[in-house]
Amino acid sequence: MSMDNDYKIKGSSIRTKFQFVKEKYGDAAEQALQGQFDRSLFPILDSSWYPFSFNEKISLTIVRAHFAGDMSRLREVGAFSATRVLTSVYKFYATAKGFIEFLRRAELLHETCYSKGGMKVDIGGDLKSCDIYLRAPIFSEADMHVAAGFYEGAAAFFGETGITCTCAHEGHGAHFHMAWS
Repeated sequence: MSMDNDYKIKGSSIRTKFQFVKEKYGDAAEQALQGQFDRSLFPILDSSWYPFSFNEKISLTIVRAHFAGDMSRLREVGAFSATRVLTSVYKFYATAKGFIEFLRRAELLHETCYSKGGMKVDIGGDLKSCDIYLRAPIFSEADMHVAAGFYEGAAAFFGETGITCTCAHEGHGAHFHMAWS
């Protein structure tokens, strides 16, 4: 079995991509997106595991169909996803008493959503910045942008303002630097 088939992602991460398309572009756009994939994959169940390659294809299809090829706009999908999952399936993480406490729980959330790889969060001494390091068996530029948007969306969810997030491919993963005011 290839590493790609072994690497999986939870349905909650995938389902929010379809919800984003539906909310932003309408029912027909969501149906068109679903039509690009094998019907046996639907409905997407939050707690089920799906091949990471399926997640990647969804993101790239959204980029082509709705973002005119601009992959950085997947941050919009990530921010949407943060709000959705933090108010539903992963609301436990929303019980944190602020973004710093959320970041302290983020490694566990990552383990819940990805079958392999890992995450490390270094919180700045000023409590207004952090560095996030993700390791994955497969690097995905699309997933890096979705993740950056997720972290930005989570910071906003917890009331942070002046949020910046830079990201770069690093080895078998990505490095994110965040700051907020």
